[in-house]
Amino acid sequence: MPLIKCSECKKKISDKAPNCPHCGCPIEAPKDNVKPKKKGRLVKVILWVIGFVLYLSLLTPVTGIVLTILLIGLIGYLHTNKKFQSYAPNLLSSKRVLFVGILGFLAIVHFYSSFSHERQILANQKANNEQVAILTEEYTLKKNEILNEAQTLASNKNYSDAIKKLERYLTVAPELTAQIATYKEDLDKQDYQRRLTELLAKVAELEVVGNYSEIVKVASELKDDPQIKVLYEKAETQILEEKAKNLVAEVTANFDAKNYDEVISATRIYKSSNPVLGEFFAKAVKIKTNEILEKLRKVPSSDLKGNLDLYRELVDFNPDNKSYQATRDKFSEAYAKVELKRKAKEEAQLELVKWSWGQSYSNVIAEGQVKNLTGLSLNNIQAVVSFYDKNGGFITADSALIEYRPLLSGQTSPFKVFATWNPAMNNATIEFKELMGTTFIVYNEKRFK
Repeated sequence: MPLIKCSECKKKISDKAPNCPHCGCPIEAPKDNVKPKKKGRLVKVILWVIGFVLYLSLLTPVTGIVLTILLIGLIGYLHTNKKFQSYAPNLLSSKRVLFVGILGFLAIVHFYSSFSHERQILANQKANNEQVAILTEEYTLKKNEILNEAQTLASNKNYSDAIKKLERYLTVAPELTAQIATYKEDLDKQDYQRRLTELLAKVAELEVVGNYSEIVKVASELKDDPQIKVLYEKAETQILEEKAKNLVAEVTANFDAKNYDEVISATRIYKSSNPVLGEFFAKAVKIKTNEILEKLRKVPSSDLKGNLDLYRELVDFNPDNKSYQATRDKFSEAYAKVELKRKAKEEAQLELVKWSWGQSYSNVIAEGQVKNLTGLSLNNIQAVVSFYDKNGGFITADSALIEYRPLLSGQTSPFKVFATWNPAMNNATIEFKELMGTTFIVYNEKRFK
């Protein structure tokens, strides 16, 4: 006797029993052309579809309501469709219909709640937008009010208070920065005009009493201003004229006392503006020039320093004399060479008195003399000669100790270096080193000729 499952309580019962002994559900004999497994599989598929539809309904409240209504309508249609009931009689049993109905009701409640929440959010957003618009309008009105007040102050030349008023609202209205900068420029111009007016009045008072030194002092603050510059230069001219008047007596006394250097120094800046002082300057320069020329006749041309100093004085007294300038430059160049030689000799340890090199059969010989310029005895001095071709390319080098070992202070020693001759040899250089030591500083007179 085959066993089947009760469609209601799912317990195993005989397929011959008319009712389920456990729950009393009537048992219908299975039809030959319908397989139970396929019916159960169809029931599961339909339940999964219902669950999936309910899940999709969670997307939006409107979608949920529409899908739930369609689902309930589908259940009602299937419940009244006899053909479907004969195919799946247990699918729309009272318990399953109740379960699906409860789910649909809960879904509708959830959808309505969500829909109400979204409507509240939209309402809040609209209220916020309206509030922002109101605040923006109030802010614009307040800013325009502040700007109008500041413009009123500025129109009355009260730029300082206008700036202070705008700066109070600068943190909430950064766009006021440009207007503040404009007012600050106007304030600077106002302040400059005030200072200029005060200064012009002060200069006028000083001009009345002839206090030109004080005019120069106070006008220096704004002397770049065209009006002040004219007054400043006028005051300086008056000061120079007053000094020149007082200076004439002093210069006359120095000229009579033959203090020509003092006369030249005192009258140099007034020689163009004051004719009297200019005449004293020209006389003193002429006398000094003749004195220097007389000294130059007694100084030998070999005394470079003496000649240079005198010609420098001549050029100082006669800056436009090209002949004096050229002679000064000639002695200056010659004296610079002498000084360079002197310093080089002071720094040197050895002096290359003379040397030469040349071919001797298959050899080349470099020979000469070297002098000790130090206050010490120098030992093991070797001469190192390097040979080069006409392009400056190195060929070879050789060395040899000088003859005197040690070389005493102030003593001159001969030396001779041999090397193998090479026809490409075109030039040679020489240096002196301590044996296995450092290189000596050498003075060579030929380098300064």
